[in-house]
Amino acid sequence: MTKAVSAYAPCHVSTLFVPVITDSPETTGSLGIGFSIFPGVYTTVKILGYGSKHVKWLLNGEPVQPENLSTSFTVFKKMLEIYGGNVKMEISQWCYLPIGGGFGVSGASALSLSLALNEALELGLSTEEAAMIAHVSEVINKTGLGDVISSLLGGFEIRVKAGGPGHGTVK
Repeated sequence: MTKAVSAYAPCHVSTLFVPVITDSPETTGSLGIGFSIFPGVYTTVKILGYGSKHVKWLLNGEPVQPENLSTSFTVFKKMLEIYGGNVKMEISQWCYLPIGGGFGVSGASALSLSLALNEALELGLSTEEAAMIAHVSEVINKTGLGDVISSLLGGFEIRVKAGGPGHGTVK
């Protein structure tokens, strides 16, 4: 039996920002102003079976080594750690913006993956908890500071307190 779950997160551009680095990735982030943009990242997780550990990862329809997607791979490893079992799955991510171009693609990829895995694996995390895993993954991989919390809100925003979802404040 195949189970498929999809999630979407908009990409994000910071126009002005000040990094805030703390001793904790949960409270590390940025203050600033930015906006979410479309298209973002679409992620589909297909559960293909249980009992064996295997993942096939596609980016824009092409096979990719998950280790090459450091931020999303960190999300994947953390979610599997929470799950605690073996699962065979296919992860397909679609992004139409360039990776590494300052559009917050890694944050949108991490957020959409975290949300899809949470539902597909029936982890029972709140949206905020799943988003925090994406935020922490961005911080420890040094791919972003405020993109995940901003993408979670969407639209134009002002980050008035640094940190991930549940710690930072976005208006």
